[in-house]
This record gives sequence, C-alpha cells and structure tokens, in this order.
Amino acid sequence: MLATIQEYAQEQLEAHGEKAAVQERSVQFFQTLAQTAEPQLYEGERDTWMERLESEDANLRAALSWCQENSHAVQIGLRLAGALSFFWFLSGNIPEGRSWLETMLARTAASDRSNARGRALYGAGLLAWEQGDADVAAQDAEEVLSILRQGDDTLWSGYAEEVLGLARMSQGRVVEARPLLEECLCIFKELKDTWGEALTLFYLGIGAELGESAQRPFLTIKRASNASNKFMMCSSVPWCSVCWQR
Repeated sequence: MLATIQEYAQEQLEAHGEKAAVQERSVQFFQTLAQTAEPQLYEGERDTWMERLESEDANLRAALSWCQENSHAVQIGLRLAGALSFFWFLSGNIPEGRSWLETMLARTAASDRSNARGRALYGAGLLAWEQGDADVAAQDAEEVLSILRQGDDTLWSGYAEEVLGLARMSQGRVVEARPLLEECLCIFKELKDTWGEALTLFYLGIGAELGESAQRPFLTIKRASNASNKFMMCSSVPWCSVCWQR
C-alpha cells in the first residue's frame, strides 16, 4: 500500500512539474542534516547522531545519486559528501564513502578552489589513508591545505595537516610527520578543539613509538596518557582504551 501511495505521489508531482523542485528540496534537507551531524560526531552525542545518519542511509544515498545525475548540483554534492566523510570513517564504510567522494570530485576542475571542494578532498584523503593509500592521501592533503589556507579555514587546515602527517608516517617518513602533527596540535589547542587535540596526541604517541629516540618509551606513555585524558573529556571512552593498546 505504501509503495502504491508513493508511486501515485511521484506521478502527481511529475504531472504538475514539481518533481524536480521537491527532489532538490529533499536533497538540501539531507545536506543540512549531514552538516548538522558532522560536528556532533566529534563530541559526546556521537552515538545519537551516528544512529540518525544510519537510519537515513538509503535517503542519503538517493541524495548523493541525485547530485551525481544533475549537473547543476556539483557544489551540493561536494558539501554533502564532504560532511559525510567522518561518518563513513567511523562506520567503517570506507570503500563506498571514498567512491562517493571521488565521484563528486571528478566533476570539478583543479581550478575550483571552493571550501566545498577542499572539504571533500579532505574526506577523500582521510579515507585513502585508512585504506592504506598513503601517496594518494598525501597528495589530497597537500591540495586541501593550499585551498583552505587560502580561505583562512584554520580548523580544517589543521585536520588536513593531520592527514598529511599520518600519510608521511605510513610512507615511513616519521621525521617529517612529527612537526606536521605538532603544528596541528597547536592549532587544536588554540581553537579549543578537544577531539582534534586528543586524536593528534594519540597519533604523536604512535610516532614516538616508531621513532628512534632514546626517550621513545617515555614519550609513548606520555602521549597515550594525555590523549586518553582528552578523549575522556570528549566522552570518547572507547578511544581511551585504544590509547593504551599500543
């Protein structure tokens, strides 16, 4: 019965020439939902917003497909996919998320220096790193930095620098990674981004573990302790335990 009603409604919208407008409003609604949820995924309400996005999974896919099919929706598609990047990262849906991001980015030119393209590139770089494609992650992160620094987006420049640092570590270039991570740690401290600070401390602990310094054990334990405390402040208890599993 429900399917029949939906089909009838679609037919009526199309008959009155309103289908495209309604579809676009629907896509804009889900773009707003994703952008509203994104900062909450870094805070104590993470589980609530993850469940909300998961419950809208089919609608989010439909919105992304609509953006892909409509040439005038390039920026909407970039913003929507970019806002979903961390959701895909946390949910482990890396291949699909990366595919959507790369699909949206492929519709833009390198001359596009918009914040939307920069944020989508950040997501693509993060998911590429998670899949072990360190070279691609580094390339994406470097381009993100050139875009977002130009627009004075300090917070997301810090996150992009973190991805670049992680990519350098994955490439075995730990000495180059450390100052990148130290710099974004300073950014997160200045902006009072506790989650970013905690995550960077965690990765610096890994860098200390991989390093050759005689202080390596001390630095690793110190970073793990600091990161664990910061994650606790973000109500990220599972991440606290991860800090001590290294």
